[in-house]
Amino acid sequence: MTHKEAIKARSIGVDVLTLSASPIPRTLEMAFVGIRDLSMITTPPADRRPILTHVGEYNEAAVVEAMRRELLREGQVFFVHNRVSDIDQVARRLGQLVPDARIAVAHGQMDEGTLERVMVDFWQGRFDVLVCTTIVESGIDLPTVNTLIVDRAERLGLGQLHQLRGRVGRSGQRAYAYLFHPADQVLSETAYERLRTIGDNTALGSGFKIAMRDLEIRGPAISSVTTSRVRSPRSATTSTYNWWPKRSPTRRASSCPRSCRSISTCPAKRTCPRATSKPTTPGSRPTADWWA
Repeated sequence: MTHKEAIKARSIGVDVLTLSASPIPRTLEMAFVGIRDLSMITTPPADRRPILTHVGEYNEAAVVEAMRRELLREGQVFFVHNRVSDIDQVARRLGQLVPDARIAVAHGQMDEGTLERVMVDFWQGRFDVLVCTTIVESGIDLPTVNTLIVDRAERLGLGQLHQLRGRVGRSGQRAYAYLFHPADQVLSETAYERLRTIGDNTALGSGFKIAMRDLEIRGPAISSVTTSRVRSPRSATTSTYNWWPKRSPTRRASSCPRSCRSISTCPAKRTCPRATSKPTTPGSRPTADWWA
């Protein structure tokens, strides 16, 4: 955003066209309130197919099955593990699970020359699986990579998950995306909503819906609109839609006499805005898989 504002400052009065594959909440909110005009391109590229998306608890059997299926059709795999400290251990474990897979590691702390060689070798087909961080979330166009596996997906933002899923399925082949979260960890309300949103919106051209939901979850980044409501983009009626960010489970509600961690035990649950704004229980986690 800083770079765009600097470019506009050089030529006052010049119209600027901004193109984005996945609108960020701030830009989207500016379009809704009329500060900027908005046009949508919803036509997907020719022969592009929706990505089958699986969201659920981490399962090594599912990881092995996904990797072997991609190897059988002579494709490649992105395995995203966004922690450099133990990324090499993850790569070694995958090598034990699938011994016939040629595995490489790539992350942003590698020196430029080594990282370039790894990416070029992967592009030329010398490796089958690339264990990497989120450095591949944008600017990567490899039609042979049609399986994405994301470890600890609950730690990533909704925009990151959407961008990562867009790294696969860039050819006419069926692509698969596996978004895993730990089996022994209870998800926060925000993490649960992010995973549910990315799992529900798998159709081509669903980036706008995902951006709208991201705006609802996080709220706009413009302080002047946090005290008012804006017109709902979902209809042309005079109804309004509240874009306030949702409260976290540990934040004190304005009408609560104490900091509650559970709605069921809240003494003011009938008037608490956090208790009445969402029908699901904070801290719950997905119990079902979402497939396209």
